[in-house]
Amino acid sequence: MVELDYAHYRALMQDPSFVRKHSPQFLRDFGSVYRNNMHLAPFFKEFRAFADAPENPEANVLIGKGGMSVSANPACDTYDGALFSFLLSRYRENNNELCFSCMPGLEEKIEAMFSGYRIEHPIRREFRLNEASFRKLPNWRGRIPRGFSIAYYDIQSADFLKRHRRSDECWFPESKRFAFAALRRGKIVSECFSVFVDGGTAQVGVHTQKRFRRRGLAFLVSAAFIEHCLDHGLEARWGTDYGNTASAALAEKLGFELYSEDAGIRITSGI
Repeated sequence: MVELDYAHYRALMQDPSFVRKHSPQFLRDFGSVYRNNMHLAPFFKEFRAFADAPENPEANVLIGKGGMSVSANPACDTYDGALFSFLLSRYRENNNELCFSCMPGLEEKIEAMFSGYRIEHPIRREFRLNEASFRKLPNWRGRIPRGFSIAYYDIQSADFLKRHRRSDECWFPESKRFAFAALRRGKIVSECFSVFVDGGTAQVGVHTQKRFRRRGLAFLVSAAFIEHCLDHGLEARWGTDYGNTASAALAEKLGFELYSEDAGIRITSGI
């Protein structure tokens, strides 16, 4: 498997023969980084992409902060050895455990590759907001703990971004990113941010420093974020990684409702 850069991705996705060749599922996964960030080239740096054959790929792997996904043409076997070797190396690097999503129709092939290993199918959940349920929640402003404050920031907040080391390649005008942060003594301790803004949707990301968890801060910054989305015609989207029950519970508490589940693959207990 060979690593691809953004320019290579873009060239492939603009090649009609490549697009015609592959299934809709393959193209959906293969183009996810390109599609969501086609106007945000620097944002691609948060992802790594690999393919079996750079000029005519039959299989690819995307690795990002949210996890790993595998896409391939199930009818082809030319990439089997390369894909197995790649996944096996990731499995060993990750202390003999590997969890990822894959496109429909590819599960049997991967399970055959890892015959003799323990394979499980954890669930990734996607949620959509029930606005009526959210509007019934108590006003988040009255629940901010003493000593904390909630601040909005976006790509226009130059001083804030610089002070909190957020002025990297992911925060620039075309990204449209924004966030709400819980501040303690002038420092961010919890935040809800847009992973990306595209097509009228804002993908939610939430992070709280470990020593400030279980204080309701994630709920407050998320509520502020959702309210902002509703006021500006954006749909907040919430997804939970495999096994992240805390994130799912927070989503439901905020008025999100489950609308899809996708099974992933977890490989453990190698021989």
